[in-house]
Amino acid sequence: MNPDPLFHEQLEDLRSEFGRDLRAVEGLAALQPVRRELDRLVEDLDQQLHRARRAAVVVLVGPTGAGKSTLLNALVGREIATEGELRPTTSRPTVHAPEDADLTDLLAGFEGPLPHVVRYGPTAEGPFAGQVLIDAPDTNSAAREHRATVRALAERADVLLVLLKAESVVEESTLAFLDEFRGRRELIVVLGRADELDQASREQVLAQLLAVVRTRLGEGFGAPVALSATDARAGRGGAPFAALVSQIEHLADSSRLLGVKRHNALGAAARIGALIAERGAGARGALLALAPDLERGLAELAARTSAEVDTRLRLRAPELAERVGSESGRRWNGPVGWTLRLGASSTVGLGAAALVARRNPLLAAGAALAGTAISRVRDVVVDRRLEDIASLLPEAGEFDSWWVETLSDVRLAAGRLERAGDDAPAALSVPTAPALLAAFERPVADTWQRLLARDLPEAAARASRWPSKMLFDLAPYALLVWMVWRAAEGFFRGPYAGLDYFLNGFFLLAALLLILRLLLGRWHTSIGNRLAKTAATRATVTLVYAATAAAVPLAEAAGTRAAALARLGQLDARWRASLFERR
Repeated sequence: MNPDPLFHEQLEDLRSEFGRDLRAVEGLAALQPVRRELDRLVEDLDQQLHRARRAAVVVLVGPTGAGKSTLLNALVGREIATEGELRPTTSRPTVHAPEDADLTDLLAGFEGPLPHVVRYGPTAEGPFAGQVLIDAPDTNSAAREHRATVRALAERADVLLVLLKAESVVEESTLAFLDEFRGRRELIVVLGRADELDQASREQVLAQLLAVVRTRLGEGFGAPVALSATDARAGRGGAPFAALVSQIEHLADSSRLLGVKRHNALGAAARIGALIAERGAGARGALLALAPDLERGLAELAARTSAEVDTRLRLRAPELAERVGSESGRRWNGPVGWTLRLGASSTVGLGAAALVARRNPLLAAGAALAGTAISRVRDVVVDRRLEDIASLLPEAGEFDSWWVETLSDVRLAAGRLERAGDDAPAALSVPTAPALLAAFERPVADTWQRLLARDLPEAAARASRWPSKMLFDLAPYALLVWMVWRAAEGFFRGPYAGLDYFLNGFFLLAALLLILRLLLGRWHTSIGNRLAKTAATRATVTLVYAATAAAVPLAEAAGTRAAALARLGQLDARWRASLFERR
């Protein structure tokens, strides 16, 4: 039979969501000890979902001599299974299927000896006539491969009919089998060979079996049936066999059979959810704690880096002051602006040249050239220092030590959460020291470039406005006017102003310009300090943003895993709500 399309669509959606969540947590170390069991349960779930499109597969399981083949014949209504202790089923399963049944999916990938297939025609009658019935090897077989075959068949079943005899009720193999498939398969438990027991013994064994199955399968499990498969095969099954037939017919109903398939899928999902919830409870708390711990560590690392950048920016204040002076000089067309463009060394060199020119013109020329050369060299040094962004950040070795100190705890926590090995995913890896240093360098570089390209020129423009220029240029202009006046007066009235007069005048002018430049230098120093402080404040803010951004990938990965663990831990409730309550 085929389930309705809505049921199949629900299963596909649930499996797709489950697959995404399972992939999200597959790298967690907490799940590795149960990875093999988890893989087996997932494979079982997929088999149940695949079988949702097909009719039910019924497997008869039980210990040696319980009468499985005899009961199978009774349920089908004809002799299709070989009865007796030495039948082929003792070591090899037998599949009894209608002549037109397709067994490709059932037998695909079957490990061990392939089941013996027996086809039967349409003349069979009974509650399971026309169904695929499998007579499994004995559950209490000493051969390990036989028990593995029973388990493999049970994994491929929709309904398990467990036939026991009196002495096998408390066998460990029976109890382990009930435990393994509890909730994952629809189970029918039958006490066989009841004709060999008197009334009192039968009631005692039934009570014992009822206690066992309800302890193993839950209080809601129905009472087992005690019958004789031989009597049932001969048509003398009576009320016990009629009760079993009624239960089977109820399962064989198409709507009920859909419920069986749904129940089996839900049981497998519930076992997966319980296993993940048990193993992942501590991991989920640790995952949720990762992001806050990483954010705190990165915030401390950013604070240390910011303090270091602040110190190094303040050490750059003298160079910033010189750059402010030269930028102001380019906007200043008076004598003081000319001095700012030339630099202090050039001004001193010109003053010295004027002082010694009368005695030694060659030495004067050398002094002037030396001052100019010194100014040019200093300008180059300042420019290179201002362009060196990397030196604003701490050295790699120092940053590495900070990284170890601030992020050691979160690194250890992330390492404990992820499985080890070459194939382990690195999604929970804490950012490395080189990666963080590179991430911190970008905002610092942007801040510094903004300072040089915008803030500093704006400050230089404000420092060279016309009131300042007029105030500082007034004295040099006055001295120049006085020198020109004396030269003109000597030309018209005599005596002429001599060379010493002009040399002394130029020396005084150079001294005056140097004094004015020093006064402006104090102002430019305060501007440079203010620019460095502003840049440090801006760098602190951008470093905080960079630290926050660096925490996002791990926070998202940890959050995704924690959410997936939560959903997987509630798999039973989520699937039950979708497959039962909303239908």
